[in-house]
Amino acid sequence: MAMTARTGYLLLFLSVLCNGATYHLVHAALRDLSPALANLSSNFASVGCLLAGGALWRAMGWRLGAVEGVTPASIARSIGGQWRLILLATALGSVGGWLNSGANRAYGAEMTAFLSNLTLVFLVILGVLSGERLGAVEALMIAVILAGAFLFSWRGGAFLWGAVGMMALACLGTAGKQMVVKRATSAGNMPSMMAAVLLLMGLWTTLIGLATGTLHAPSPRALLFTGAAGLVGSVLGMTFLYNGYHAVGVSRGAPLDALRPMVVLLIGLLLGAALPGPAQLAGGGMILGGSVALAMLVAARTRA
Repeated sequence: MAMTARTGYLLLFLSVLCNGATYHLVHAALRDLSPALANLSSNFASVGCLLAGGALWRAMGWRLGAVEGVTPASIARSIGGQWRLILLATALGSVGGWLNSGANRAYGAEMTAFLSNLTLVFLVILGVLSGERLGAVEALMIAVILAGAFLFSWRGGAFLWGAVGMMALACLGTAGKQMVVKRATSAGNMPSMMAAVLLLMGLWTTLIGLATGTLHAPSPRALLFTGAAGLVGSVLGMTFLYNGYHAVGVSRGAPLDALRPMVVLLIGLLLGAALPGPAQLAGGGMILGGSVALAMLVAARTRA
């Protein structure tokens, strides 16, 4: 039975909640873990959750989110003949995720979440480099988001250049991963493709950890938080997101997903974080408003 638009928006709302909470779960794990170890633990835990979910779905006869199709064989088929592109995509994604976690550890979940919306900017720029046309209003929204990013990073009378630089590189890697994965496949079992990408990202991140000498035995507390982050974000959050997009369309869903940093900020306030100052609030508003407008413009252009 096809999902209604109301169900689709509910799934998108749940995805925003889950993905927003993941920033705080990762931040909690990073108190005891290096960024590389936190990422690879979350990636492998997510693959395990998807495989276990596939087995449970098949045993119960459930047909929701196509999770019943996840098996080791389906993950291997998802890589299939496009393995070169997917290896490239996951290499970009693992570097982006590693830098994202590094920024989360150094600057906090809220800073990381708001600056993560730079991914949308890089997606548009990469689209232009691949031959797409950039409209004047889109260029203006990119400028608004970039200005907002600098304003949001204003702390103690100075810009946090380290946060902006790390997140710019992280978002560039994430955008590159998304572009390459989109090119590599547009069909098949989506949860299996998610598992394949997460598995390969975990392997790449293991190499990053070995190269940087930052792998060590994790504490039970850290494993608990990284496992929760993988389940809540990479499994539940992304499953809700993709199924919500399927129900209402990316053009209507992407602007809602762009509001994810607001959820991260609200959760942070509930956990006792200080309210951002006027400059940060203005910058955050510019990031959110510009991201929503840019997502709508890009979606309208795609439909056309």
